[in-house]
Amino acid sequence: MMSPQTERTAETPSRLRAFISYAAPDRDAVDVMRQWLQARDVEVATADEVVAAPIKQELVSALVHSDVVIAVLGQGGASPGVLFEIGAAYATGRPTLIVVEAREDLRQLPAALSDLPVVVLGGRAAPVADRLLATVQALVADWASPVAAIDAPISDSLPPLPQPQRDWADESERRVGEALIKLGAKVVTQQPGNTVKRLDLAVWVPGLPAPQLNPILVEVTGRRPDVQRSIDQLRAFMRERGSLLGAVVTADSRSHQWVIDGGLAILVIGVETLESKTLESFQRLMVEGRNQLFHAPR
Repeated sequence: MMSPQTERTAETPSRLRAFISYAAPDRDAVDVMRQWLQARDVEVATADEVVAAPIKQELVSALVHSDVVIAVLGQGGASPGVLFEIGAAYATGRPTLIVVEAREDLRQLPAALSDLPVVVLGGRAAPVADRLLATVQALVADWASPVAAIDAPISDSLPPLPQPQRDWADESERRVGEALIKLGAKVVTQQPGNTVKRLDLAVWVPGLPAPQLNPILVEVTGRRPDVQRSIDQLRAFMRERGSLLGAVVTADSRSHQWVIDGGLAILVIGVETLESKTLESFQRLMVEGRNQLFHAPR
């Protein structure tokens, strides 16, 4: 008999299916998330829709037939029902994503959930919805891979995967994206690229020490970059999406420099320097930025 994971991936469904776990005080936030996901062609299920008895068995069945579990820890916190559903998701091998309302809520996460990826709802609706969908897609892609470790923490179970064909905005974006993919990162392009209203790339780097460090938002400059303008533009995107780390990649060989300001850390690095990095050295670079950010004067 196939395991739940093998059985589910063999179906190759045409639409993603998400199970949202939440406590009653978070119903309004969940209704908004449901609209976001359904508008992006994701099927959504919740415990409210489980009416058959015995309820616990039906909940597990609903989880088994979902691609991802989204656990909302908002006003209701980590309620017993939410914790049960997270545990069931672990037992069935389903990837699980934590959603909180504000970055400050991360400090209240139970230790047992500290290795799970997190999306913060604060900010404008459209960018947050895009980030939620991109995170779900990255988790499901990793989970569906036959080489992914089922029982390993998500942050450590992101092996290099076959990447789908992408429509790069230009040669500079392609070069940066392929350098990151070579490191084992998952790269999501934002369309249309290279515009002042759109982020260029969202990147999930495997093995970072805290899941809330992903995704890293990336702006790619041209050959005559206005680096400060790119930093300012990226900083606005990061605030909208609740991200802590970002990177401005220039079309040259400049060494790396961290810009720490306003509770955000932005790496400025040349694409040639990026291409010389190994996964381990890039992970160390991200940890360096995280440490500078957390120890910066307030």
